[in-house]
Amino acid sequence: MKEIRVVGFSIENAVKENKIDSDRLADELGCGKFDLQKIFKGRKILTFPQLEMIARFIGMNVDGLLNNLNNAYEQKVVHCMTDFTDCKNREFILDDIYDFMDLCDEVR
Repeated sequence: MKEIRVVGFSIENAVKENKIDSDRLADELGCGKFDLQKIFKGRKILTFPQLEMIARFIGMNVDGLLNNLNNAYEQKVVHCMTDFTDCKNREFILDDIYDFMDLCDEVR
């Protein structure tokens, strides 16, 4: 789902821009590096309290985190493919890829 990917992308971008130690963020959330990567890629849904905690940890508010980077997401979310003429197609493909990855994670 695109909205979840935008939130994850925004969190990952804020972590990188603010030079936040992702290990400390994972500890604060009570999750491991693997789950944090799932959050960054929009493969793990966060609760509102988790969003609040992440925003506070990063030094932002939740609104800023949720509305921060939609344009950057559109330009950078897929770095290994050429641009799509219709972004909806990109999102359908990403949905399928992430569903497949989630299925693989469950089978392991």
